[in-house]
Amino acid sequence: MTFMKRWYGERLERPLPYLENFMPFLLMRKATFIDNVSQKCSSEIADNLSFTIIFTVASFLRLMTAQDIDII
Repeated sequence: MTFMKRWYGERLERPLPYLENFMPFLLMRKATFIDNVSQKCSSEIADNLSFTIIFTVASFLRLMTAQDIDII
């Protein structure tokens, strides 16, 4: 997925495979859709869409417990 290979804060190509383990399929599809749309937009709109992805993922991860992500 394109989304998984982009690190938005630094704009570096970097894999984020651990997110695939924690994010439900529908959330991944939403983030991927927003990412695909952002690639066709101006840089200002793309930055706003990137923030939307970051916020969505961060909100989801914040709701998870240590057991959900298999830390303990």
